[in-house]
Amino acid sequence: MKILISCFGSGGDLFPLFPVAENLRLDGHEVTFACPRTLGLYARALGFATIALGSGHEARVLQDDVIFTTAFGGWASWHRTWDEYVEPALVESHATVARAIATDRPDVVVTTTFAAAARIAALAAGVPHVALSIYPQYHLLADQPAKRAAEFATRYRHTVHRLAGPRLQMAHGSALVLWGVDRRGPLLHEADLLTKDVVPPAVRILGFPVWDSPHLGSLDELETTRQWMTMRGEPALIVTQGSFIGRRGIEWWRDTVDAVTKVGRRAVLVGASGRWADEAVADRDDLLATGYLPLSEIAPLCQAAVHHGGLGTTMTFLRAGVPALVRPQAFDQVFNAALVEQAGVGVDGRGADTPGDVAGYLDALLDRDRSAVCHELRRKLVPAEVAARCTADLVHSAASR
Repeated sequence: MKILISCFGSGGDLFPLFPVAENLRLDGHEVTFACPRTLGLYARALGFATIALGSGHEARVLQDDVIFTTAFGGWASWHRTWDEYVEPALVESHATVARAIATDRPDVVVTTTFAAAARIAALAAGVPHVALSIYPQYHLLADQPAKRAAEFATRYRHTVHRLAGPRLQMAHGSALVLWGVDRRGPLLHEADLLTKDVVPPAVRILGFPVWDSPHLGSLDELETTRQWMTMRGEPALIVTQGSFIGRRGIEWWRDTVDAVTKVGRRAVLVGASGRWADEAVADRDDLLATGYLPLSEIAPLCQAAVHHGGLGTTMTFLRAGVPALVRPQAFDQVFNAALVEQAGVGVDGRGADTPGDVAGYLDALLDRDRSAVCHELRRKLVPAEVAARCTADLVHSAASR
């Protein structure tokens, strides 16, 4: 079978799809990714064919200070994402995917939340379609009264209405066309972290497939980090901002490092390499700055983590049974920070504005033994490989119908 997977967004939107695609490829299917050029680099490194979407404008998000906000629980970030980055690429990307569907005739099209262009093209062409989501919050948006929902991402919604037309939205439901969710759709998340008031009971929660490949960093650096974390027999922390905003947010790094110093702990700063990190760790033996590393390889070695709350990063530490202080910056990170605290496996640090604040939250995290709760939740989580296999089977069955 030919399977087209379309993703628009950040690495956090793409990476959970790789284990699914690997399963499909092992089953003998041909998998192609339609995604922005920057994300396509990851897919091509794994041997997948790609179709480039967007003009490259979407990469400017890393320099967009306005988008990094926790206002309105992260929805302000998402509002700007839809209107300033998804909408400008929508018409051209739709034409690109529509041509690919007409030419290559895939047996099924898989789309993620922000991949609206491919979703519209697949639904319009009548190709079997699977909408995968990692954001349970969009079910809440879909259930909002029409007037209130219409105030969110108005430019994007207007373009979708013009491009898809009212008939397509009526036939498939506007929530599916706009946000990639419906009441029976699959959700790549964890049921034990979510309450029924967030996700409708009919939604299939498959678990979260984590891609944490050595492609994310140097194997030599990984081994050096392992040795550093274990060489003294002293507990170490891991501090990271994941694969996306770890490239920016210097104040986040500085405040966190100052806090780690205040509480007298050793820490690995994953993804903080560069001029700032080199200066921060110069002549210090309690800090180690690295490039991007597969967190699943080193998370079990740490006492606790401080991170931004991206879903992939959050799930990696949960699966390692490691408590975390979550300092959200934008998007779904506010929601994920709350989930971690509600589950008793960490602290929601969204109110930390100074190094002293961060140190206080970090003390609150470390002063309490959370190991039993962390390991109990770890036991309940769907294994990443099971989530990937179940999702691949769902895609296969959609193509077979």
